Amino acid sequence: MEYLAQDSKSGRYRYRRRVPGELIKLIGKREFSISLRTTDQRVAMERYERVHKDVEADIAAARAIDPADANYRATLQTLRKHDLAIPTQKSLSPVTFEADPEKFREFTNAALSAPDHEFEPIVEAKYDAYRLRH
Repeated sequence: MEYLAQDSKSGRYRYRRRVPGELIKLIGKREFSISLRTTDQRVAMERYERVHKDVEADIAAARAIDPADANYRATLQTLRKHDLAIPTQKSLSPVTFEADPEKFREFTNAALSAPDHEFEPIVEAKYDAYRLRH
C-alpha cells in the first residue's frame, strides 16, 4: 500500500499522497492527507481501497480538464476563497484604484497575505481580467 502511513504518536493510519505538480493549482492543495480513522491495520487496508479509488478519480477528473479551463477554474476558486468573487461570478473587470479604491485594496491585501501559489492568480486577475472570461 504505497500511500498508507501510520502516525508514530497516535498509531492512526492515513492515506497520504502528493498531488501531481501540474494539478496543484486545479485541485487546490499539494497533498491528499485523509485519516482512515483506525489504528487497526486490517481495517485501514479495507478503508484504503475506497479512499484510493476516490483520490484516483479526483486526479483523473483534473487531468481531463483543458489546461486553459483548469487555469480559469483555479483562478476563480482562489478569488472565491479570498472573497474577491462571489460563487456565481463568471467574469471580472480589471480592478483600478480610481474606479474602486476599496476593491483595489482588497485585492492587494489578499495577494500579500495569500500563500505563494495564490499570489500570481490574484494579481493577474486584478490587472488582467481577460483570464477570467470564458
